[in-house]
Amino acid sequence: MSAATAVSKGHCPLNTEGHHMTKRILAAAVIIVGTFGSPTWSQCETWKTVAGGTDSNVLALAEYNGKLIVGGGFTTAGGVTSPKIASWNGQQWTPLGGGLGPSGAVSALAVYNGKLIAGGSFNAPVPGGQEAHCIAQWNGTTWQTMGSGMSNMISPFVSAMAVYNGELYAGGIFSNAGGVLVFNIARWNGSQWAALGSGTNGWVKALAVYNGELIAAGSFTIAGGQTVDGIARWNGSNWQPLGPDASTSVFGMTVFGTDLIVGGAFGEIGGIDAQRVARWDGSNWFPIGDGFQGPGPSLVVECFTVSGGELIAGGVFSASGATSLNNLARWDGSHWQPLDNGVDNKVYGLSVYGNQIYSGGTFAEHIARWHECCPTDLNHDDLINVADLLGVINSWGICKGCAADITGDGTVNSADLLSVINAWGACP
Repeated sequence: MSAATAVSKGHCPLNTEGHHMTKRILAAAVIIVGTFGSPTWSQCETWKTVAGGTDSNVLALAEYNGKLIVGGGFTTAGGVTSPKIASWNGQQWTPLGGGLGPSGAVSALAVYNGKLIAGGSFNAPVPGGQEAHCIAQWNGTTWQTMGSGMSNMISPFVSAMAVYNGELYAGGIFSNAGGVLVFNIARWNGSQWAALGSGTNGWVKALAVYNGELIAAGSFTIAGGQTVDGIARWNGSNWQPLGPDASTSVFGMTVFGTDLIVGGAFGEIGGIDAQRVARWDGSNWFPIGDGFQGPGPSLVVECFTVSGGELIAGGVFSASGATSLNNLARWDGSHWQPLDNGVDNKVYGLSVYGNQIYSGGTFAEHIARWHECCPTDLNHDDLINVADLLGVINSWGICKGCAADITGDGTVNSADLLSVINAWGACP
């Protein structure tokens, strides 16, 4: 028994004020039950909107200086003007200077040398009369250029970034970085851009660091003159393929445990059947469960994050084997499982901030958070109040597995009622 609950028999004076308050709360609850009837309850974990969200797509998320940074094609976040990029502190939205508008979008985020790096398809004016082309750095107070940025004959953009061996690597579609001839991938040492050999012959969609090497994936077949089948590894000086018969349809990568995880639009990788998701153990490819199934040609895994020791995937899919999903899923070690009802459209980005999972994409309000509410907050309004007492009272009796059975003993009773009363107020 904890110090907070231990008492000595015969030495427990009545808390008259608390006793009367409890009676008043219970009386109010009974009156409201008779007036309004029974509310509808759901499970305690669910997706919630984020203070109004954004007015257009969210494509990238990352944490920087204790805040969640969100990038995309939007112009407002929570009603606040924030062209293409905004900051969320858990309570409210804040713009980052004048943003990175007016055209294009932010599609990749990274942190390098204490600065936030944003990449995308934008051409944005920054202080000093300069313009940032496809990439810019935020020092905490203002946006700065990174050389002359990226350029190409037609529509250059940065779609992926990673930090490797003390340098920032950017991938996408471009042929020039800071005046240096490059091919779809380049590295930044804090002051200038450099090429990675002869680069790739196509779009670099994703970057990750695995087993001491930089991994690049995308719709290319050659990297540094080597045939690579869509996935290549860079050891700091040379390109090599990552196994035979890879895939040119990889869109997202992450590291989970000792494995490299890849997701995309493929149905096969390394000669094995793997439906849109697979793992590389350093030597061989393996499927991850039943993979994902769904709506025809749009079926794709776009992104990953790791939360609570589980791998989280996002994209466009509606099932994994016999399990119904809605564009989001978690890997429990054996099977892909739903995250409540998921979201109603494509997921482009995932991140963990404040111990909560955030997803961004093309769905309603474009950003949502996985809310693990207080067990006593039965209606998920972040307040424990009379409405939650109603949930207990209206579920009174045997009720195995229902949300109102807070103590988990299979019966909704006075113990559950007291749990609500003792947690009264804001849900922490």
